[in-house]
Amino acid sequence: MRISSYPQQFDQSINIKIVTESEGHCIISLTNEKGRIRVMVGVNLSQGVNDIVVDKMETLETGLYHLQVKNTEAKILYNTELIKQ
Repeated sequence: MRISSYPQQFDQSINIKIVTESEGHCIISLTNEKGRIRVMVGVNLSQGVNDIVVDKMETLETGLYHLQVKNTEAKILYNTELIKQ
């Protein structure tokens, strides 16, 4: 499984690309600096390329966020820091 996200400095949305060899499910979460989950989305994945857009984030406060993608067993598959402008 390969996972990437962009842009690193976001305003209204984040794009996440997940390439997988099998179908599955994952949970995407965006946590602020205080450790509070601000966005959580469950996504069903199909085999191949999955382009996911997490949007409507214009109401989030500016600052540093942690983006995580986890599988159904809560194993972290992807972890990165993003900045809300």
